[in-house]
Amino acid sequence: MASVERTAYPRFKRITSARELREFFTPSVEEVGWAAERTHHRPGRMLTLLVLLKSCGRLGHFPDLEQVPDAVTEQVLAVLALAPGVPLESGSSRSQERYRSWIRERIGLVRDPARAREVAAGAMEAAAPVRAHAADLVNVALEELVRARLELPGFSTLDRMAASVRARVEGEICAGIVGRMSEATLARIANLLVVPAGERCSGFDVMKEPGRRATWSRFRDHLIWGAGSLSGC
Repeated sequence: MASVERTAYPRFKRITSARELREFFTPSVEEVGWAAERTHHRPGRMLTLLVLLKSCGRLGHFPDLEQVPDAVTEQVLAVLALAPGVPLESGSSRSQERYRSWIRERIGLVRDPARAREVAAGAMEAAAPVRAHAADLVNVALEELVRARLELPGFSTLDRMAASVRARVEGEICAGIVGRMSEATLARIANLLVVPAGERCSGFDVMKEPGRRATWSRFRDHLIWGAGSLSGC
């Protein structure tokens, strides 16, 4: 499983800089007018709608209001010239969905979970043969989802998809390699796991032991050993 910190999945930073607040979380005059009209000038609802608008515009998905940094809320409050104590009003689930629908329409974001999974899966499938880590697959999927203007699925959804695609593709690659081996080659490979009598290590242990300081003689000796162990493969 990938760690969200190792991917490009959009999320709020622990500290939001003044530049980010200014560039990404400051509503324009037109946006304020739009929010005022939609919410009938009710301060708490205006604040909520604009916080969600700027957050979704930056992240590509809707965060829970509890996840929004205080600095972002305060930035919007300052633009609206509202009293510092005005709270965010999430309202009913119906109201929340109405806000989200307005915002998607305004910024051109499409909510289509099935299509988003299809696009993400296709991107991951194409990249899996050459990308070894689940985090890389998540990043590839994010690029395509953003390009398609699709609302991003939750990180856990993309993470599970990446793990599944990676396991299946790697299994197919391994099966393809094994399928091209002769019985004699398979026997030699299996024999690498056997610890010979009187020895402490298997051939596989010797093969994967940490490298020492590189010298030509060590490289030559290891090459000769490997050729002898896998002769006929």
